[in-house]
Amino acid sequence: MNRPTPAPRTHSPWRARSVRASIADVDASRGDAPTVLVASRDRLIHDVVRVALEDTGYEVCSAYSRAEAVVSALETRPVLIILAVLDASGRYTVDLEDVPSLASIPTIYLTPREMSRRELEGYDEERDLQLLAPISPHKIGNAIAKLLGEELDEDGESVRGALGLIGLASLLSMLELERVGGRLEVTVTTPRGTRIGEIDIRAGVPIQARVISQSWLSSLAALGEMLTWEGGDFMFRTCELDGVDEINRPVVSALMEAARITDEARRDVPVHLGDQRRTSRHRDEVAPGRVSAA
Repeated sequence: MNRPTPAPRTHSPWRARSVRASIADVDASRGDAPTVLVASRDRLIHDVVRVALEDTGYEVCSAYSRAEAVVSALETRPVLIILAVLDASGRYTVDLEDVPSLASIPTIYLTPREMSRRELEGYDEERDLQLLAPISPHKIGNAIAKLLGEELDEDGESVRGALGLIGLASLLSMLELERVGGRLEVTVTTPRGTRIGEIDIRAGVPIQARVISQSWLSSLAALGEMLTWEGGDFMFRTCELDGVDEINRPVVSALMEAARITDEARRDVPVHLGDQRRTSRHRDEVAPGRVSAA
């Protein structure tokens, strides 16, 4: 069953005019692309924002501490700050609320739950936005577009759902039957944090896949990694994609190969026995049921 999408929050014309004027001032004074400052100790948040703003003309500046954030803000004059709130108590991962030079910059507050203005120090209803966890590139991109008063480049339709009701392998097979193209975003929250993956699909067939924060994985390895995730949510948005086909095989073949790569990677674990070093490897074939259960 698809989860209901909450009604969009309205934003004042003042906010859009103010931020556009800020961008114009930056462009005129520095001649640089507008900068978005991400202040958080969580590296995943930085990765998600970079993916969301890829090819948009914005530059992303990362700060992992209060000192880094203040210095970066003074040097880059960001048009927007994305600030992570650590937990339900309202503590910030990077404390910036009492820095006067940053007080007037529009800010997106990433919070674990709905929080009041009183709980969020420095929050301004007319200038700032609150975004609930878990985050994703699509969610961040929408929030930035709304805050900056820009048009969203989204002509396609989208569908959301829970992967606990339909597995990723089954979902990809359905998309192949429909021969639709677009981007499938998968988000799963574990005790160790949130994991996000993306699969680009052309005419129903996956062409690229990536796991955010694990950029070294090949497309097939990333697809295999996502097959091991339990539950989570998905969002599929139709769009035209021009990327290179890095998978180059139909869905069933891609799923089998992705599962094999992941299985081999997890079984190639070094085992130390005295002075000898050997690798524990099992040569058995990956059973088809292994994929369908993902």
